[in-house]
Amino acid sequence: SQRRVRDTHHKQQRTQRMKIVARSSPTESVRPRTTIVATIGPASSSEEELVALLGAGMTVARFNLTHGSRAEHEPVMKRLQAALVSQSRVCATLVSLRGGAVRTGCEPATPRRVAPGDVQVWHCVPVDAPAEADAVARQPGHGVLRCREMAAVLCEGDTLLVEDGQLAFSVLHADAATGRIISIAKGSGRVGAFQRVECGTARFEDDYWKQAIQTDVEDAKWAVSLGAELIDAPMLSLDAVRAALADSPVQFIERVDDRESLDRALASDGSDERIAGVMTMRAQIGARINVADLPVAQRALTQHARDICRPVLICAHMLASMVSNPRPSRSEVNDVFNAVIEGAYGLVLTGETAVGRAPANAVRHCARICLQVDETIDYRAEYLSVRRSAQPGTRSGASLASSAALVARDALCTNLLLVDPSRELSNSISQFRGFTIVQLFSSADRFAASQALLLRGRAVYLVDEPTSNNQEYIDLLLASQQLEAGSNLLVCANNSIELYNV
Repeated sequence: SQRRVRDTHHKQQRTQRMKIVARSSPTESVRPRTTIVATIGPASSSEEELVALLGAGMTVARFNLTHGSRAEHEPVMKRLQAALVSQSRVCATLVSLRGGAVRTGCEPATPRRVAPGDVQVWHCVPVDAPAEADAVARQPGHGVLRCREMAAVLCEGDTLLVEDGQLAFSVLHADAATGRIISIAKGSGRVGAFQRVECGTARFEDDYWKQAIQTDVEDAKWAVSLGAELIDAPMLSLDAVRAALADSPVQFIERVDDRESLDRALASDGSDERIAGVMTMRAQIGARINVADLPVAQRALTQHARDICRPVLICAHMLASMVSNPRPSRSEVNDVFNAVIEGAYGLVLTGETAVGRAPANAVRHCARICLQVDETIDYRAEYLSVRRSAQPGTRSGASLASSAALVARDALCTNLLLVDPSRELSNSISQFRGFTIVQLFSSADRFAASQALLLRGRAVYLVDEPTSNNQEYIDLLLASQQLEAGSNLLVCANNSIELYNV
């Protein structure tokens, strides 16, 4: 690669031919280098809330199909697309498939306290039953499970785990004919709407899983028809969904939610170009493995993902107290801080933005914590650590990324401009932190631009007329306040590195 320094500080700026069509963050915001994924739900489904989330720092909007039907999500997704056009913004859409997950119904709206020894009657209804079927859960001591088959697979003595294992019930009687399960609480906790339910050691019949896979395939096709760029799929249905969408440019997030999927992710070599990243579902893993092993598993997966240049997202319980509180707890702040320090590319907010009292406020708090991490990391030491882990025979894209990161650090560059990079270079450069990676796309490449937002430190711009002249890009970024006059900028283009003083 070439390394040249060009002083353009006193040169007259050229007349700009390009214009910015859309961008990933507003001009006045200081965006953290960590991707913030916000789950959209009843509290954030209005156009006003969606615009507020974009302004607060959301770069990926997540729609979770285990909560709500397609008919409920579709108008919200269209509302988001309209907001992106009106705000001239770029934001990726991520759809999370169900994967056979079992949830409680939409009632009770206010979680109900359960004490040890309390009897709980569960009414099992089909997953697509109308909302009126959940009305029985308004009665004290009653609840609804959105899975008709649950009553058939449980027996006396089995255990029901609610809210990712935080509350356990021992089954006293299960009647498949009526769909009723009578259980007794083993501990204290709260039973509410849309809580995840595990059935312990009980196992569903093969027909149940076949139907779950078919549902995921249909949901994925629906998501693509609405313009979703990313799909989060469980190991159960990932291969079937990929086969069904073989001709689509959509990329997939590999969901890690149990020991088997964790082992599969740790064995990956990162060569599959359709897998855009992995998502660590901490709540589900914590209910399925020894909870003391969860931090070790999260750290191991984060490190492995960085080594193979694959983005890793940490999902669930990041700022959980902000569902009802205006500020996060100290332990949550530490949790977010440590996740980013360890190398997470992105953080996924769930209930905080889906049903919380102030979704945009939760995103702002998450962004502030991530910005604090950006100022704390010893980037030089981290660079050396990444280089030490590199294997002999490094590919050209990875080698160029390493060289670019070193030059950027030595020249005190706060921005690095990628011009038409290969996928290998684009992913490899995200291993290195310490600068914002500016990436420009043609306005016709909005799909690819949205997918790039999954990568760490990415600031994405759509321009109307791409050019081969780097100086025109620099002039455009100066005019858009992405660069400061007198600062250094590293440009990676045409397999070369060029250092500019702008």
